[in-house]
Amino acid sequence: MKIAFIPGSCAPFHGRTLDERPLGGIETAVIRLAEALERLGNRVFVFTSIDNPPVTRPLYTPLRALGDLGSVDVLISVRELLPLFAGLVATTQFFWTGDSYNQLQHLGLGDRRTIKATNALLAVSNWQADRLCAVSGYPRDKVWLLRNGHEARLFAGTEERISKRLIFSSTPYRGVEHLTKIFPAVQKEHSDAELHIFSGLKVYQGTGAYTDSLEAQYKPVLAKLAAMNGVTVHGNVLQRDLAREFMKSSILAYPNSFEETSCITAIEGMAAGCVVVTSRRGALPETIGDAGVFVDGDPSSPEYQAQFTRYICNLLHDRQAWSTMSNRATEHSQATTWDRIAAQFIGRVRAEILTSPRQLANISP
Repeated sequence: MKIAFIPGSCAPFHGRTLDERPLGGIETAVIRLAEALERLGNRVFVFTSIDNPPVTRPLYTPLRALGDLGSVDVLISVRELLPLFAGLVATTQFFWTGDSYNQLQHLGLGDRRTIKATNALLAVSNWQADRLCAVSGYPRDKVWLLRNGHEARLFAGTEERISKRLIFSSTPYRGVEHLTKIFPAVQKEHSDAELHIFSGLKVYQGTGAYTDSLEAQYKPVLAKLAAMNGVTVHGNVLQRDLAREFMKSSILAYPNSFEETSCITAIEGMAAGCVVVTSRRGALPETIGDAGVFVDGDPSSPEYQAQFTRYICNLLHDRQAWSTMSNRATEHSQATTWDRIAAQFIGRVRAEILTSPRQLANISP
């Protein structure tokens, strides 16, 4: 099949960007899903704002060449609706978003013209789908789940796991400041605990998605953490390096103050065998299931922070409990490889849409 991705409102990227710099969740997801679909024998094209992307498989091509592609079997418009109406001849059209229900990119999602133009809205969780449809008016029965995943090869082999090594890996505004109080409380019971923070705003480079004021707001927070005993602030790193850091860690300490629509950080942490301790917010319970521990309430409150600390300390004390949950995490991750997600998606396209003789005749060889 011939498949085209048209990402919008994304950081500039091409097929080798993940080997060159850190990227955000949606950009990473497009790269990995496109690669997995190509491995299944499809011809995949990804349009990019970069004028001269390196030659790779899948093929990345500048947006200005959109009119040269010809017809496709599957068009996936990412984050923006306008490409659905760009005139590209497509047998099927999908809108894929990892954004929450209150983002501007979704204006017009429930418009009857958008509904007619899409075979389905691709959502990353039921939580996200329910809220997007409730707010926009898009039909809930026209939503497919296309969950986020992880690249299994990055987690191959083993690393020496440090039993009291905690890790945080998300953007700073998703709760890193709460660790300034939580981690010292953990150290009162476990003086040999470590905290490694992989957080920064470089993943948004080129998007205009953050301001100098936001960077200035979290610079002193990260500096305060870096000055603490047992804490190392690494900043953003390449995805392949982050995978090994997860594998060296035992607990993903994520006192999240943000409504996650999915959470690739949690997915990757579980693939490495980390036990996730986080907030009961957004789609996190759906993504993690019984492979993590959830804390209710406001992450800035003393009650939340005390409970969060207690859960971590209990896991550090009780290695059998940690081992049970770690095994659940790795078992859960077997269903979240990009190869499996790609196969499920393309199988559903064939089974539920490309079934009539006319449509089958139009499928690219």
